[in-house]
Amino acid sequence: MNDEIERTTALGLFNYARSYFRSAEHLHSAKLKVSHQSAPVTFLFYHAIELYLKAFLLSQKQPPKLLKTIGHRVDKAGEEAIKLGLILSDEEKEVIALIGDGETAINSRYIVTGAFTRPAEDALSRTCVSLDEAVGGKLSELGIAVREERFELPPKKAVDDDIDIEDELDTLSAKEREILAYLLEHNMRVFTCAIDGGHERRLVPKIPIAEHDQ
Repeated sequence: MNDEIERTTALGLFNYARSYFRSAEHLHSAKLKVSHQSAPVTFLFYHAIELYLKAFLLSQKQPPKLLKTIGHRVDKAGEEAIKLGLILSDEEKEVIALIGDGETAINSRYIVTGAFTRPAEDALSRTCVSLDEAVGGKLSELGIAVREERFELPPKKAVDDDIDIEDELDTLSAKEREILAYLLEHNMRVFTCAIDGGHERRLVPKIPIAEHDQ
């Protein structure tokens, strides 16, 4: 393992990150008719974000052993990257915080019962797009030959249940309107619900930053 870490380069991690990111985008757009459609997509996005951050850390002359210390703690990788000058938006910071200590990524790999929160796929996509540009730019500034490629996000297939909540306001119950009003008033984009969705069942898929699994 130590030898593998020593041979790791910033460019190598960046290219790996880009591969996972673009694969996630195509799988995301496919909208496959499977029982756990989101799980493989989110895992690919999670791993891409982890690799982008670690590519940045290596580019800033951080010792490879730091990556081993961080492990799969995406939140820690993000914190270190910010200290070293990587500029992240509030949404990107929130996405990285939600991925957190790696447990969220593990939950995407295995069937897990109970309620937990994860970043929405579109937020993960935007974070990857931003990191690809920011980290790729940093590598280029350092004289590292990053392949310049134009990547067009694949069009997403339309699905019947992909409806904006604004189009459904008239159909919400009084309780659902109360919950939505509370979230808007407190500028909350993440909330925890009962294992079966509770009163928030119809609102869960509509929250832009976080999704909730049962």
